[in-house]
Amino acid sequence: PIGLLVFIVIVLWRKKQIKEMDNKAKMRNRKALMAAKKRLKKASVFMKENNKSAFFEEISRALWLLLADKLNIDLADLTKDIAIERLSQKNIDQELIDSYFTFLESIDFLRFANQTNTENILTDNYEKAKSLIVELSNKF
Repeated sequence: PIGLLVFIVIVLWRKKQIKEMDNKAKMRNRKALMAAKKRLKKASVFMKENNKSAFFEEISRALWLLLADKLNIDLADLTKDIAIERLSQKNIDQELIDSYFTFLESIDFLRFANQTNTENILTDNYEKAKSLIVELSNKF
C-alpha cells in the first residue's frame, strides 16, 4: 500500500516535470522581463561611466531580446517585420508597437551620433527603455 502510494506520487511528479520542461516557451516568456532588467542594470553602469556606445548597445540588446523571448523566436530569426506581425497577432496596441520600434530606431541612431550633452540623453533614454519594457511585458 505505501509502495503503491509512493509510486503514484513519483509518476505524477515526473509527469508534471516533463510537462513543464516541454513548455519552454512559457518558461522563456517568464524569464524575459528578468533578463531585460539585468540588461538595464548593465546599461545603467555604462550610463554612469558615460560610455555612450556600450549604453545604447545594451539598451538595444535588452529591447530585442525581450521581443525574442516574449514572441518565442530565436534572436537570429527576429526581424522588425516579423516582430510587428507577431505583436499584432497577439493584439498588442499598434501605438505601443510603433513607439517601441521608433525608440529602437532612435537608439541605433544615437549610438553612432556624435552628441555633446550625453548625460540627459542617456538618462532620458534609460527611463524610456525601462518604461517600454515594463509596458510590453504587461501586455503578455
